[in-house]
Amino acid sequence: EQHRLRLQVKRLRYMQDWIASLPGSASMAAARSELKRLQDSLGKVSDSRTLRHAIERWDPPDAGSAGAKAHLLRSLTPRRA
Repeated sequence: EQHRLRLQVKRLRYMQDWIASLPGSASMAAARSELKRLQDSLGKVSDSRTLRHAIERWDPPDAGSAGAKAHLLRSLTPRRA
């Protein structure tokens, strides 16, 4: 779902880029900036999920590595406000 949303935001941003090139569309700059921020944030969420899944699949060879895995997984767990 998030990946699809990210792609839709990307398409919308590209459409806005085209619209912004038209005369009299200077007011689109703020919305375009917000869409870029949203797209970047969704990309970071996607990257974090991919990393978390890779770490979850990793089979540590020893106790020290198992501790490192646990630490990494805790650091990637979203904090509730």
